Amino acid sequence: MAYTIFKGKTAEDFRNSIKNKKTTFGGRYMDFKEHWDLFVEKLKRFKVF
Repeated sequence: MAYTIFKGKTAEDFRNSIKNKKTTFGGRYMDFKEHWDLFVEKLKRFKVF
């Protein structure tokens, strides 16, 4: 899972941070089980079962 860290709270703050190269990243790698669990949860939303 990944995310972007920037100063501010609005979309405009985010755009300005990108434009001014003031962003950084965070997050971690997901193992197979976490990927599988996420896939199953998303699949359930389609109500295929």
